[in-house]
Amino acid sequence: MPSAHKKVIVRKMDRDSVSGYVSPTQIVTDGKVEVLNTSGTVIAVDLREIKGVYFVREFGEAEALTRKTFTTRPRAEGLWVRLRFKDSEVLEGLMPADLLQSTPEGYLVNPPDQRSNTQRIFVPRTELVDRSRRAYLNWSKPSLTANGRTIAVTPGTSVPNLFFRFFTPNE
Repeated sequence: MPSAHKKVIVRKMDRDSVSGYVSPTQIVTDGKVEVLNTSGTVIAVDLREIKGVYFVREFGEAEALTRKTFTTRPRAEGLWVRLRFKDSEVLEGLMPADLLQSTPEGYLVNPPDQRSNTQRIFVPRTELVDRSRRAYLNWSKPSLTANGRTIAVTPGTSVPNLFFRFFTPNE
């Protein structure tokens, strides 16, 4: 039976981290991430202090990714994106092709190495300097859904301007 709370390591911008559990359905509440730490205390971490919420298999300091970019074209479906943080760190990952699944507070990204301890990363929009798409990968049906509209595209081609209307930088 799946757990109601998932194991996470919240990495802050000051390189501090908090290990604990969060609800995967509601990561952000009122601009804060509520983490039930390993000692049983609920800690509310402000979203502006967070660099990433790493959904992990096991706790430890292994949330640091060994591979931050794809070595070859990913085989999974979705939007292949490149995220650049305020501290100049670059992270590539896959996002769902349905952009309506993204939250206003941030992006849920699958990292390049799916065999590592980190399964997913929630990245707050406020910590990013630049977001760019690498490709739209769809091996079954050639269409993109966003803002209630479906647009036909072919695998590996550029995503239309609709992507940029949804995926715009913070003002």
